[in-house]
Amino acid sequence: MGETETKRINILQTSMILGTWLGLFLTGRNLVLLLSLKTGASLLFILYLFLTLALPAFMWFLFYNFWNKELDALPVTYTIALMYYILMVLFGTLLSQFIAYLYLRFFDNNAFQGYLLDILQNARLEINSTGLLSSELTDMYMEKFDQVIPIIESYSPRSIVFEFISNNLFFGNCTSVILAFIRKK
Repeated sequence: MGETETKRINILQTSMILGTWLGLFLTGRNLVLLLSLKTGASLLFILYLFLTLALPAFMWFLFYNFWNKELDALPVTYTIALMYYILMVLFGTLLSQFIAYLYLRFFDNNAFQGYLLDILQNARLEINSTGLLSSELTDMYMEKFDQVIPIIESYSPRSIVFEFISNNLFFGNCTSVILAFIRKK
């Protein structure tokens, strides 16, 4: 490549590649959550929380590594970094939630909902039996549990995945705004 030529990149293609890596990371994180719910191992849930907190660092690493290897001479503006991060989050979310949908639809048989309902029922019993809260607070919590349990029971795999998609996109885009601001030169 000559000195006068500039490097041209396809933003969608590179965002899809980076989003694929992010989607695999998110899929692994979802797998850790599922295993922690299934086994009841609090260590796995702590690992899930750590992976959730490490997500911005992983996004930073993907973009930083790509940019320095491929285009290290080009300056990174806020708009370009933001566009890459948002597209990377979009493609990563779609991949990971497609895999989650396949699992929930064909392999799970409502076990995920069962784990969540078991957690709520155990919390309900714990609040009722300990007597640490006043009767007003206990009644308020029991009323909330009575409202939440039918909602969780009514979730289909599609509605669970849509909920995860909206959460991933919201928090991913918030993270993208911060990371793009940090990454700009």
